[in-house]
Amino acid sequence: MLAHLFVKCWMIVSTLACSKIYFRIDEHFTLATINPLSPSVTVPSAILFRQRWIDYINDPKLVTLIKALGPMYARVGGIQADFVRYVPDQNTNIEEKLKSTIAPTCNPPPRDQRRFDAHGKWVEREMTAGQTLNQDKERIVRNITFSSTDWVNLNEFCKCVGWKLIFALNLLQRKCLAWDPSNAEKLLKYTEKRRYKVDWELGNESNYYNAHPLWGITLTPEEVGSAFLRLRELLEESKWLKSSLVVGPDMNQLGNDVSARFLNRFLQTTGGAIDRITVHQYDFGAPNATLYDFLSPRNMNKIIAQITWVKRFVNRYVPNTPIWLGETSSAFGGGVKGFSDSFLDGFTWIDKLGTTARLGVDLVIRQSLFAERYSLIDKNFDPLPDFWLTLLYRRIVGHQVLNLHLQECNFTHCRILKNEDVRMYAHCAKRSLYMQGNVVVYFVNVRPNPVRIAIVSHHKTKHRNELYLFQPSIPGNLTSKEVLLNGKVLRLSSTLSIPPLLPIRLSHGALVDGLNIPGYSYGFLVLKTRFTACL
Repeated sequence: MLAHLFVKCWMIVSTLACSKIYFRIDEHFTLATINPLSPSVTVPSAILFRQRWIDYINDPKLVTLIKALGPMYARVGGIQADFVRYVPDQNTNIEEKLKSTIAPTCNPPPRDQRRFDAHGKWVEREMTAGQTLNQDKERIVRNITFSSTDWVNLNEFCKCVGWKLIFALNLLQRKCLAWDPSNAEKLLKYTEKRRYKVDWELGNESNYYNAHPLWGITLTPEEVGSAFLRLRELLEESKWLKSSLVVGPDMNQLGNDVSARFLNRFLQTTGGAIDRITVHQYDFGAPNATLYDFLSPRNMNKIIAQITWVKRFVNRYVPNTPIWLGETSSAFGGGVKGFSDSFLDGFTWIDKLGTTARLGVDLVIRQSLFAERYSLIDKNFDPLPDFWLTLLYRRIVGHQVLNLHLQECNFTHCRILKNEDVRMYAHCAKRSLYMQGNVVVYFVNVRPNPVRIAIVSHHKTKHRNELYLFQPSIPGNLTSKEVLLNGKVLRLSSTLSIPPLLPIRLSHGALVDGLNIPGYSYGFLVLKTRFTACL
């Protein structure tokens, strides 16, 4: 049996216990093709408009980081999207005002640090007030508005940094038990007037309204579906807006009977009116999460059954409609303080990108970009470990997904290794950086001990392969806020420049002899071979 393993491209991973993990890549076909803009990011409506970070998005540090990530979707929505209203500016000189506010967006001025710090303290006070006084929380949460100026600044910012905007409209504006689109119509007309390209959501997790104290309302799947049909009608009435995507229903609680009834009836109601089916998924809850929840293969595997469940309904009612993971992170409830913003979160993040790609999920949207515990960027707009992981992924990983098989063998027997504590995924390498035929393998080692990777392949090459290995900046401290790439700390320079992300170059012979991968680490290996599926 083992002799057969030498026929195609194989890798051997040897543990200190003298077992070996063989992995083979099916090199002649692709398993799936995902959206080139995946992963993308969310920017919660409340962060932009309630906390007024919309006034600071042209910060030079934030602009540098977003541009580094490259073109992607930015989904503005989230739990408070259903309390956001558009309030047009009343100023008759609004166009002149807009000209003065748009100009700095593509070429941001230096940060006014005192003003920035003062705003951060104001946000903390507002958040604290909302958490301690239920009445005040109700007032703050249910009264979120944005103006024409805000809308222009957001859209112009998207143009500058290469974002495609997805905006969640308020589904809880009701009239006679139906969705009242009057406020949405005002925004759509202004969007058409400004010639902005925007895709649209409607509501957030509407299957869960009756279970959440902020909403206190129950909508049937037919009522939600009818609102989506009305939104589609409004877009079709405009030559400019009719090409906009409508995505939804942004449902959560995947896999249970209540959600099954909701999705079943929603898809029957909407039919082909929805361009992308969006669902929300988290691996576990924040309040009681431990460090080991982030390292648990069982938690990482939950999404497999959940996406398979979604695909069953999509294939039945709207076959060939792409599925998007419209909001995701490791822990719901805002993330886990000290864990979700550290090196530790990278295990679940990189694994989710690999797992969803294998399952054919077209696009993954990360919750969230900045200012929350599970963000890529902190409240000072400094990059967190998952930012660097996402940046490298977007630079080198292509959108063609390859099939990969694992076997673990010792001296007496072999067993299939699937979705366990050493996890690997393969894509064609991004052609903007690598030659056709090259492959990227990304790996997660949640074992405490090292593994040894060695390649056994007839794909010999004179080109040097590349290794990108991520580890915490403090050895053994998985909750470190800084990350090492191949032994060097990643951080912005004093001039706000992105540091070079340099690989370790490996000869073919070095991979044949074996490569040590430390315990509790993750990373990427670029194979400078010529796989048929990637040509």
